[in-house]
Amino acid sequence: MKKAHFLSNYFNLGILALSGFIANIVCDFYFGSSLVGTLNTSTSIYLILTQCAAWGQQIYLQSQLPLCSSHQHIKDKITLSTYSSLVTSALFSIAAVTLTIIFSKPEYTFLALTTFFMGPTKTLTFAQLGLGEYHKFAICNSARSLFFLFSIVLLGTFDQPNLLGLSFLVAELLTLAVSVALTLKNINMIPPATREISNNIQHNFANFLSIMVMELNTRLDIIVISLLGSKEQVAIYSVALIFFEGFYQALVVIRNIISKTLTKLHFSSSNELKLFAKQTAKKVYLFAMVMGIGAFVTIPWLIKIYKNQDLYSESIPLAYTVIAVQTALAGLLVFDNFLGVINRPQLYLKQKSFILLLNLVAQPVFFLSMGLMGSAIATSLSYLCSAALNYLAIRTARAAA
Repeated sequence: MKKAHFLSNYFNLGILALSGFIANIVCDFYFGSSLVGTLNTSTSIYLILTQCAAWGQQIYLQSQLPLCSSHQHIKDKITLSTYSSLVTSALFSIAAVTLTIIFSKPEYTFLALTTFFMGPTKTLTFAQLGLGEYHKFAICNSARSLFFLFSIVLLGTFDQPNLLGLSFLVAELLTLAVSVALTLKNINMIPPATREISNNIQHNFANFLSIMVMELNTRLDIIVISLLGSKEQVAIYSVALIFFEGFYQALVVIRNIISKTLTKLHFSSSNELKLFAKQTAKKVYLFAMVMGIGAFVTIPWLIKIYKNQDLYSESIPLAYTVIAVQTALAGLLVFDNFLGVINRPQLYLKQKSFILLLNLVAQPVFFLSMGLMGSAIATSLSYLCSAALNYLAIRTARAAA
């Protein structure tokens, strides 16, 4: 694997982390802690809607494109996934807008409308991973982060907090334009038949459920706090979330880059797969230790940048707790989508469903008994469960390969 692949995607991660951090600081500076909580709650909703709209096409393409034997075959797969995601995006967009009307939440209307563009954007972005075009994948993700940050800065400058949802819509439209431009040569001009689209949507149902379960599990802590806690608690945990989610995203970069190799090795050599998994885990552990130490040193200094630093200092032990667990489990967490990329959607769904069920019980119980630290501990337990199941999944796949 080329170092350039890692560098481009870690550069993207740096942009993602920095833009998210600055967006929170801008909201805190102009509008106070209440909008910081609203921003992060909206982001969680956005990420869930994105997974709904994409309908698992990102996993489908990562498992299929590495096995394509011709350029035309690649074009057929990407075109089919893109049109399928357009259909599911339209359906979920209608549903999301309807819900904003039923529950009288006009502030989420723009966010609901954004759903229409989410599926094709995510599908075309992740097509780059299946093709091994890691720098293009990084460009698409970086573009979204920068477009969103620019929109947030404009909101603060013109004092328009009620237009927060519009920032998501603008960023998504511009990112879609970038992803289309980068993928255009791999898309057929003639759309696939309606029956093909229908079959694809049915085939990806298990992938969709798996991704949804995984996304809900990732966002469950902030959702539970939003429902059971105060706005200040949401804001405090949101700041901690920026740090430990950023740490996990560093592992996701590695996960995305090795997915193509995992797919090929699973269908060619179980011995090479075993060796690759061991070597990857060792390198990831060393990398995570360095990154974990760096996080422990820098987080207190970063908190001082916030206008309400006394409030957000409470987020430091929360971030430390989760990051410590992530560091200890890093070598296994990079295989979180293993069953998906080797085209085992049913097992992938069972794995993620078990983790979600555990978290559904743990999050409210731990939060109500221990407060925000309880939420951090429950999140840490979900990572522990995920790591254990990843280990079992790899061992089973090796034996079956």
